[in-house]
Amino acid sequence: MKGIVKRWVMVGLLGLMSASLGFSQIKGQLSGRIADANGDSVVGATVTMTSKDSGIALAESTTDSKGHYVFIDLSSGEYQVSVFANGFARTRRDIRSPGNEQLDVEMRPE
Repeated sequence: MKGIVKRWVMVGLLGLMSASLGFSQIKGQLSGRIADANGDSVVGATVTMTSKDSGIALAESTTDSKGHYVFIDLSSGEYQVSVFANGFARTRRDIRSPGNEQLDVEMRPE
């Protein structure tokens, strides 16, 4: 009898854990490197993340000394990533999140 009770308690706990995971929202991350055609880092580039559903810019980042940027805690959805740097043509890429995505972008001169 005790064995049956233990099994049902375990089944109940597993069910509760599964349900709570279903209600939590999965968050993702996007990071990458911005470089020119020679592979040199583009320092100080502005990287903007816009919701494709609403058209609203949700986050902005500036590349560091190695051309890296990062966005964290992204909700599920479709986004457009725009990259702007002086002397380069604006570049846009579409992505779908969540996940731990990497998006490296090669910038072209204006």
